[in-house]
Amino acid sequence: MDERIKKAFWEAEAFLIASQYIINHDDQQIGTQSIWRFVSVQTVAEVNHVFAVEMYLKCLCLIDGTYNGKKIHHLGKIFRWLTPPTQKRLSEIYVSKYQETDTDIFDTNKYSILEKLNATGDYFKDARYEFEKTRDGLSERNLTDVLINAIQDLIFEVKPELKSISFFNPHTGLREA
Repeated sequence: MDERIKKAFWEAEAFLIASQYIINHDDQQIGTQSIWRFVSVQTVAEVNHVFAVEMYLKCLCLIDGTYNGKKIHHLGKIFRWLTPPTQKRLSEIYVSKYQETDTDIFDTNKYSILEKLNATGDYFKDARYEFEKTRDGLSERNLTDVLINAIQDLIFEVKPELKSISFFNPHTGLREA
């Protein structure tokens, strides 16, 4: 297997694990103040989460032979790098396994995977400069949870050997050693 595929996969998992760690330790204290009062820790977790989606997509591009090396972060554009059969299969996995439960209390519409990726778009880049933007208050992490599940399902379908080296299962959390 191409070492770049493994590296992209591990990098995606590392950012996902970092996001989960931050989320699971959101009650940490600095002195007598919650860490949430000092930094936008949720944004840090969300940036890591969205970057994990980006890296899983780029891993699929490497598997597909369509990775072009461009340093873009827009998830919808990266999805378009995939071959049409891979785009179709990823969409099928998303629709059949995740779309029905992928709703928000504020928006119960059923979106395609490409619409979800476009909605998350450049969040990895934009959120790092959050003070320059206004946000709608919805968590990007919630948008991307099901995307990670669908993408990882397809990666394991086409490269089952990656499952044996996976650190993280988005369905159940960290894998036991």
